[in-house]
Amino acid sequence: MVTALLVVPVALRVELAAARHQRDRAEQAARRAQRAERAEREVLANGAATLAAHQERAEVAATAVEAARARLAEAGVSEKALREVLNETKGKVAGVEAQSRGLSKDLDRQAAQLPAAMGCVDEVVRVVGRAAQAASTGDDSPGLSADCVALGRAVLDESKR
Repeated sequence: MVTALLVVPVALRVELAAARHQRDRAEQAARRAQRAERAEREVLANGAATLAAHQERAEVAATAVEAARARLAEAGVSEKALREVLNETKGKVAGVEAQSRGLSKDLDRQAAQLPAAMGCVDEVVRVVGRAAQAASTGDDSPGLSADCVALGRAVLDESKR
């Protein structure tokens, strides 16, 4: 009989703990549901505000288009003529862009050739220097052609003036 009295309170405690656990889980689920509902309301409110802003912008744009059409009508310009001018302008812009790309490629190609050209200029300067030295010493055959020696003399004469 004593054991029966001890077993009953333990069983009650287990049931009480299970009931508390279920209550806690139910409260957590309710809080999660409230948070989800709040978040959903916020999303809907933000979506409604965004939609209203987009609608307002669309109305402003529509008003601007109507005002532009009215001004075109007052000026006697048809939308068709305006579209033709716009398309022609787009074509010209595309042509200028293509021409610009072509010029850019030409410049890149010329820039790539520049080091070789500078090397040639350096070589010419060395040859002219040797020709000028040969002309100043009177040596007519330092391994240079007669034209190079004549050019060296001309450079030497020019530098003396």
